[in-house]
Amino acid sequence: MIKSFKSGNFSFGADIISMYFGLPFGDGHVNQEFGDCIEGMASHNDEIIFFSVLLCKDLHQHGLYTATRFEKKLKSTAPNINEVSFDEARREGLIPENEEYPTWFSSFQEKPKKNENFWRRLCNKNP
Repeated sequence: MIKSFKSGNFSFGADIISMYFGLPFGDGHVNQEFGDCIEGMASHNDEIIFFSVLLCKDLHQHGLYTATRFEKKLKSTAPNINEVSFDEARREGLIPENEEYPTWFSSFQEKPKKNENFWRRLCNKNP
């Protein structure tokens, strides 16, 4: 797009303003390439933010789980597990809402944990 803007190599009847702002040119043609690129970049940014926040939450939960196991097995205090707060960013509307990704939450279901030890699971498997 930058090359075509610099060279002025546009469709017949189009100029840089109609191409850049997506205005009609010629026989009612409209080039939405620039606007689509901007929307795509905004969408990718939202996804990066959303999934980074989710990753931080999941890592915190896993850290708490691991700390609990550490304390049970070693009878010692586990290291502190840090948690990231995104409260201010949420208040300012910088983090996309969960409702924008409904299939993400319905697609992944946590499996129930079995309390069987390794040897019992191994012996109970069918050959």
